[in-house]
Amino acid sequence: MSERSDHELLAAWAAGDSGASTELLGRHVGALFRFFDRKLEGAADDLVQETLLGCLAGRDRIRGEVGFRGYMFGVARNVLYDHLRARHRAAEPLDVQSSCLAELAPSPIERVIQKREQRLLLEALRRLPVDTQVLLELYHWQQLGGPELAAIYGLGERALRSRLHRAKQSLQDAMQGLAESPDELRSSIADFESWARALPKPHATG
Repeated sequence: MSERSDHELLAAWAAGDSGASTELLGRHVGALFRFFDRKLEGAADDLVQETLLGCLAGRDRIRGEVGFRGYMFGVARNVLYDHLRARHRAAEPLDVQSSCLAELAPSPIERVIQKREQRLLLEALRRLPVDTQVLLELYHWQQLGGPELAAIYGLGERALRSRLHRAKQSLQDAMQGLAESPDELRSSIADFESWARALPKPHATG
């Protein structure tokens, strides 16, 4: 028997198949854990559980153009931002468009990454506004497409492409500020691209 797609599992789940929900959530829980674990020290398990509960509660709102992975990471994005806002004790509310993880949370980078070029990349990501960091990670590492990201961010696809272009330039600028030499900068940029290409392909959603 061939493996059911995300779309088929979602339809079976909506029809009352509890095994389909277990299979669908289990299929993506590893990627979801890494999404949180790269950003926050010791909080990933709880945030994964909160995200999965959010997916369970909101499954009727999942639309075909977004798919389950797009919906799940949209929920994860909101869970992350709520968590950061809850631990933010400054007088002004947290603005994810301007605040960065380098200011907000201890870095787990040395624990999860050994290679210097990859540590430099992740540190550069942490110096971007949180919302920009999440956009780049969802595009490159979670391999979400334009329609999925446009739905998550509430943008048209043209506006999304423009935002992605600016985000990539901001990342390169941050990496340039951290690199000790032009060679290290080139190596880190190449590492980012090869790292993204080497990731396991997500399951088909159709």
